[in-house]
Amino acid sequence: MTSRVFGDLYPRGFIAPSPRGDIIRVTGSGDVTALYDAMMMRTVNHNGWSYQKRVLQVAMNCFNNFPQFITTQKNNPFLYGYNYEFLIDTLRFIQTGRRRVSVQNWVALLLENHQPNNDYRDRGSSKDIHDFLQAVGSSSSSVVSAWVAKPGGLNDLVVSLYIMFGEVRDKRTKADATIDVRALAGKFV
Repeated sequence: MTSRVFGDLYPRGFIAPSPRGDIIRVTGSGDVTALYDAMMMRTVNHNGWSYQKRVLQVAMNCFNNFPQFITTQKNNPFLYGYNYEFLIDTLRFIQTGRRRVSVQNWVALLLENHQPNNDYRDRGSSKDIHDFLQAVGSSSSSVVSAWVAKPGGLNDLVVSLYIMFGEVRDKRTKADATIDVRALAGKFV
């Protein structure tokens, strides 16, 4: 049996854990989107310490409690299909420095503001996640350190943060709506 999840639901289905007791759809993190936009528009020296320091600060804030973040995603009914595969590919990159799909290509593949699905029930003991935690560790600092230590790691981190926590690509999609967890409980628990 999976546990219920609570927190901020970002546009591409990732949930930042929260003790609130509800799932709240949010439009995305302005800090994450600003870092991504600055890098993509080349308006910042991404090799400069001030930008790198800001990326690390934002990453540590987003992954405040990495084990709880991972547990939440494993039990997240909004994270399925390619969206869940992105998470697994990201863990693979942090561990090995390689991805199956370029991080930039993932941006176009993922659903935004989609409905929940029962697919999450089949991933209770994901071998990929277990292997990652054994190899890299579970503290947020060890995960972020391993990530940026890879060639291209800072770039991968910024794009991944945008995918997980950034604003929607199409501003016309509905966000900032509260989702009734009790209604979901009957369908997905």
